[in-house]
Formats: sequence, structure tokens, C-alpha cells
Amino acid sequence: MSGRQLSGRRSPRGYALVVVMVLVTVGLSLWSIANRATGAALRLERMHRLRQDRDAGAGKAAVDGLHRLEQEIPTSGSLDTFSTWVGGRARSYTVRFDLVSQQGKKRVWTVTVTPAP
Repeated sequence: MSGRQLSGRRSPRGYALVVVMVLVTVGLSLWSIANRATGAALRLERMHRLRQDRDAGAGKAAVDGLHRLEQEIPTSGSLDTFSTWVGGRARSYTVRFDLVSQQGKKRVWTVTVTPAP
């Protein structure tokens, strides 16, 4: 008689496959959670990058407009068009100068930048 038959107990067989399946399921679940979080983070970074690129062109055009305002005094309501490179493409922006108030030599201007059609 074998030792197994003497004790009357059976050895635990077949649990290795169950353990492997549980570990694979847990691992794939963790991977899917991490993948979703990484995908969301990448989408947010792309959105921020596109916003920065879009705002960079308007900012450059505003700087060019302010530089013109420092060099000469435009008439109120005058429009200028500036072209800048944004994201490897040339984009045009229209800059409008409006005189808000004038007290002696002190002038207050608003500079509005819009994408040119």
C-alpha cells in the first residue's frame, strides 16, 4: 500500500492551474487600469500642447503689435496683419489697436488679436 492510501487523504492536485489563472486575471486587470490612466494622461498632454500651439501664434502676433505700438502711434481702430510660424505652418493674425483714453501724453490702448480668415 502506498502512503497515500494509508492516511486516507488525497494530495491537493490541480490548484496550480487555478492559481495561474487568478494571477493572469489580476495582472491583466492591473494592466488595463494602467493603460486607461496612461491613455487619459496622453490625451490631456496632447490637448495642452495643441492649446499652447494655438495660443503661441496669437501671443507672437500680440508682441509684434505691441512692438509696432512702441515705434509709432497708429490711428484708433487701425488693423494690421502679422504672420507667424506656429507648429510648422504660417498663420496670419489681425491685430486691432483701439485708443481707450488719452490724458496729455499718456495714452491707454487695447490690442485685440484675432486669427485672420
